[in-house]
Amino acid sequence: KDDTVPAVPSFEAFFGAASDVLYYHPEVKMDYVPFLRKCVGSPEALQKFFERLFFSTVTETLSELTLTEETRPFTRIRSLIYQKEKDGPVYRRPKERPRIPVKVLPMDCFLVASQSESPRTWVSGLAQRVKELGGEHFVTCAQMAYQIQVKQLLADPKHADEDGDYFEAWLRECHPRIYEDIDVSDPAELLKNTVPSESTPKRKHKLGEIRIPNVQEAFEELMQFDPEERRSSRR
Repeated sequence: KDDTVPAVPSFEAFFGAASDVLYYHPEVKMDYVPFLRKCVGSPEALQKFFERLFFSTVTETLSELTLTEETRPFTRIRSLIYQKEKDGPVYRRPKERPRIPVKVLPMDCFLVASQSESPRTWVSGLAQRVKELGGEHFVTCAQMAYQIQVKQLLADPKHADEDGDYFEAWLRECHPRIYEDIDVSDPAELLKNTVPSESTPKRKHKLGEIRIPNVQEAFEELMQFDPEERRSSRR
């Protein structure tokens, strides 16, 4: 893969980096908190933003965000500045593999669906073409299904993901002592109420008592983020 070829800015790449880091590269530091705190601001705005991203134009999508001269710097999820320790010297970040090819929300230049009069993402462009060909009812049903599934996921991220990948990542970041003391080879097994300890065979960790905050609780925590300090937690 040629790392010298710049990545094409796109919303798919910007938001898709989250799952890539979550599942495959937990050692990579990236942060959506400033963007969620300063540009999104609420669970309602978040849901409207993504629904428009999949079913409306990019212009309508961006209108759901607070994008001003003050907030635009917070749309970056990974800095080009590298600081090994607090108050230490600042360097340009070493060259990295393209794990996060699009590090800032694309607002002025981005990949769009072909043949769309107003800029749309690929999924939104597909939905629009289906509607134009007489499939408006089908698109409406797909949009309703999307709304239902997203609400279920945001209400209970732990149990909405039957594969257990979200919960495994939550344990890794927020409960590292438990994570390092259990078998995580099958994330779905982590959804059980108890899981055996690997260091003490007779002991069991009560994973059923550990939950992932729902979207409302998450935003209550996100709103405590200090944009001046710009330091978020592992959560």
